[in-house]
Amino acid sequence: MNPDDIPQFVIVTFDGAVTVTNFPYYQTLFDFKNPNNCPIQSTYFVSHVDSNYKLVHELYRRGNEIGVHSISKARNNNQEYWKKLDYEGWRQEMGGQRKILSKYSEIPIDRIRGVRAPNLQTAGNVTFTAFVDEKFEYDCSNPSRQGIRSPFFPYTFDYGFQRENDCQVQPCLKEGENYPGFWDVPMNDWDVEYEVQGVKVHRECAMASGCIMFEKNGEVNYHPTADEIYDLFEYNFDRFYNGNRAPFPLFLSEEWIHDEAKRDALLRFIQNKLNKHDVFFVSIDEVLQWMQSPTNVADYIEKTKQCPPILQTKCGLKDGEKIDDISQFKRKCDYEKIDELNGQSKRMVICDDLHCPVHYPWVNRLE
Repeated sequence: MNPDDIPQFVIVTFDGAVTVTNFPYYQTLFDFKNPNNCPIQSTYFVSHVDSNYKLVHELYRRGNEIGVHSISKARNNNQEYWKKLDYEGWRQEMGGQRKILSKYSEIPIDRIRGVRAPNLQTAGNVTFTAFVDEKFEYDCSNPSRQGIRSPFFPYTFDYGFQRENDCQVQPCLKEGENYPGFWDVPMNDWDVEYEVQGVKVHRECAMASGCIMFEKNGEVNYHPTADEIYDLFEYNFDRFYNGNRAPFPLFLSEEWIHDEAKRDALLRFIQNKLNKHDVFFVSIDEVLQWMQSPTNVADYIEKTKQCPPILQTKCGLKDGEKIDDISQFKRKCDYEKIDELNGQSKRMVICDDLHCPVHYPWVNRLE
């Protein structure tokens, strides 16, 4: 296809727990609409600890995609744990969180299709075999430095890992390790360009929230302004939009949105790009559907102008209900002195607030 005819998809993802703290910001995204007049969508890779599963359901009910980011990331937040985790461990971590999301957020399990490894660290084919056996359909954990020069589109592992000498987080799939039908959604690196003493310097980052910005003297800019962040967004977006139109990755961590300048820059960027007729903020799942039946911009708008209705369910927020209200149930799922969390106590908010799990759900303990 001629790049000018390709819809420029922007994939917004968030990693981490969904809470009453970050949900109000996620909620501000509901009001934006794509050129087909349908609400924009995001993909949320949800981890277990502290997640409010009623709010997870609300995100799903509004048309967003829910993916998996493990059960125990809050406890096991180091590379070595995930790098050395065995096949059964990966199944329990990721397949287990998929079951937790489905049960306590009341999301059909076959709608939870994607996964992102904690800290982007996999154990190579051990991890991907577990993903396939747990019936996930895609992974979005592989950074690509080559993607700075020419961004990659998603592709399947029918013929294995297709980015020679571009494995940024070892171990990656080796030659002959193929997974037909399982999709890789490359994390095309962002480029941070700055100038030191008249010389241009480039740094790459796999997630927008992981990009470190610099002053003109080469020192780290710890408190970039909204304008500086917005300029970084624009610079990287232009590489895709004026290039091959591969999906633009806007990958953010949950912690990132607590900075006012960053939040403002993101909202301004979204509003600006939606003024274009050929830019669409969509979930990863939507991109993969397009990949299997590509259409030009006009046909894509025609095909998608019938917006999916907001689901009417018993879970989620009611009209006029404030998010502070949803924690006030007749029966609360409270758990004290959880061994796996070093004796911490936790409260779970779930869709079925009358039937709390007997024990706090954990790896290999889902009931």
